[in-house]
Amino acid sequence: MPIIVYIFMALYLLGNYYIYRRVRPIISSRAVRGAVAAVIIFFFSSYWLAEFGKHILSPGLTPILRWIGSW
Repeated sequence: MPIIVYIFMALYLLGNYYIYRRVRPIISSRAVRGAVAAVIIFFFSSYWLAEFGKHILSPGLTPILRWIGSW
């Protein structure tokens, strides 16, 4: 796995710990945890989609798009 995955995982765990210890009376930790998880999942999905598109879709789609454009 790339190093960015480990960085995000560490930040997520540290954020959970900080929220649990300090902010729990103000904001429900479940809502904050859900928001943090959603942001992390969004970053991961966009990162993996960009990588996937760069390496697999670009070489595969170029001839298909050319073929469609030649109609």
